[in-house]
Amino acid sequence: MTLNLDAIGKKIGPITSEYDWKDVVLYALGVGAGFDELEYVYENKLKVIPSFAVTTIYAFFAEFVARSGVNLAGILHGEHELILHNPIPPEGGMLSSEGQITHIYDKGAGKGALVIGEVNTYHSDGRKLFTNIATLFARLDGGFGGEAGPKERFEFPDREPDFEELAHPSPDQPLIYRLSGDRFALHVDPDFARASGFERPIMHGLCTHGYACRAVIKHLFPGEPERMARFRVRFSRPLYPGAPNQGQHSGPSCRHAADPGHPSSRSARPSQAGLRRPTGALPLLGAVSGHRPHLQRWDGHIRPGRRGERAWDVAGRRRRGSDPRGHSRSLGGDHLPGGGPGVPGRQRSLDGDAD
Repeated sequence: MTLNLDAIGKKIGPITSEYDWKDVVLYALGVGAGFDELEYVYENKLKVIPSFAVTTIYAFFAEFVARSGVNLAGILHGEHELILHNPIPPEGGMLSSEGQITHIYDKGAGKGALVIGEVNTYHSDGRKLFTNIATLFARLDGGFGGEAGPKERFEFPDREPDFEELAHPSPDQPLIYRLSGDRFALHVDPDFARASGFERPIMHGLCTHGYACRAVIKHLFPGEPERMARFRVRFSRPLYPGAPNQGQHSGPSCRHAADPGHPSSRSARPSQAGLRRPTGALPLLGAVSGHRPHLQRWDGHIRPGRRGERAWDVAGRRRRGSDPRGHSRSLGGDHLPGGGPGVPGRQRSLDGDAD
């Protein structure tokens, strides 16, 4: 099927949605929050994990696929960038979202294509809350002669982590996360998962995105999620539910590593994380360890706040020669909601290199 380049720039929406404090809490539980982060799960002192913003755009994924004309059998959610313009109100409200496909890049024959979609979301009071930018990796659609798109690389600092964190996603974690809107069968139906090339249902990539977001806030500006202004992730290998995840933090980097003794750890691949200060860049690196390194990335911004000095003492200063934007990766990878059976478990990175 020929890709529809005429879809670039065409308006999608507006699509309206509504949420309340229960949706905020349900999402937090779905990405691992509990009694140790009561501000995310208790309505009397509620704050919103910024990555909650991804729950508002599931309808746009289907639009991006349909309008671009990509082959659904080869579609993966490759990257996700979140820009926070204003704090998300914990009490809820009506939202209006408008989107468009902004770019379609050609990685070459046999290397796939990238479809970049952007969605802006506004509160009913007129405030612009956030922008979601999703990169869909169409494995089977490369070689149409289009623009190749930018290439990005980053390397981990060569030193030991400063502190560690161990997370234990439940074996049933996808059953909770899917209630926030992503009900794709790959994360719940064992037969569907096997038909897609997996041993059993896998974690949602955007669920691991939420775990990574919580970790960044906890260690760099605890209790102040409203300070996050940007958060970017590139997804790597899928993860199976129940695998312990060890977070190793090095200021200015952090590493998230799956327990090497766990049977599913070989299904995980390294991912990077990055955090950026408004006046400069500070790389924050993270990884999910697998049997072979494969660098991916996310990066972000935070707003200045009362704990800014202490936070940046923890984060450290930008190393000479590091990427000026700061980068990192999330804890897992994901097939796009709505994808069909037959998608292999081994993914390709967005630059076409095999995992």
